[in-house]
Amino acid sequence: MSTGQGVVAAPAGSGQWLRLARRARQLSWLTLGWLGIEAAAGVIAALLAGSVALLGFGLDSGIEALASIIVIWRFTGSRLAGPLSERRAQKLVAVSFWLLAPYIAVEGIQGLVTGSRPETSWAGIVLTAGTFLLEPPLGIAKRRLGQRLGSAATAGEGTQNLLCACLAGAVFLGLVANTALGHLARGGVPVLVRRAARTSRSTAGAGLDKIGTAVETGPHRQLILMRDRRPRPSPGGTTL
Repeated sequence: MSTGQGVVAAPAGSGQWLRLARRARQLSWLTLGWLGIEAAAGVIAALLAGSVALLGFGLDSGIEALASIIVIWRFTGSRLAGPLSERRAQKLVAVSFWLLAPYIAVEGIQGLVTGSRPETSWAGIVLTAGTFLLEPPLGIAKRRLGQRLGSAATAGEGTQNLLCACLAGAVFLGLVANTALGHLARGGVPVLVRRAARTSRSTAGAGLDKIGTAVETGPHRQLILMRDRRPRPSPGGTTL
């Protein structure tokens, strides 16, 4: 059966459907494992760096993990082929989605209003880069599986993965930009100032050397030489 988007849905309860359901469950387990690492590392990195953006990113991972837990629950045991469990899963994923979407919106508006920026954190840069690279393929795969399984819960989890990837990309760019600016402030600008100061001193010293040379080779030097060349009387009164 076609879903209207070029994806053929597997017949419910068939061997193909069961294989797709197992794949959806495996992807949710994989996502849940990554989100656990992401949440723990994000919170720790946020506390070490004092970064509100990283803290929000870690908490967002906890909200996103709810959808993975729901899909795992949906495709486990007797609930695997039950239509009632799918409807419940859809409602629960919808709740987790409405927890996640406003949170991302509030984070973005708060950043624009307060002008706050994420603090430097190499751990945060690695973490957000990993999320930005890993979650889009997972989200796309789950959305396709959701269409083939007729499972809006699985497709909804995939949408949340894509949203989380967008948030990770935004935090990553902020961390990289702040790190670059911090590097310039700590090292680049002072180096330029020191070089400019050395150049100024060298220029001033060269100017003073030229003045001294002019004095030595100018009239004063000549007068001194002329005075030194005047005949000097000898001790006996004879002019030398």
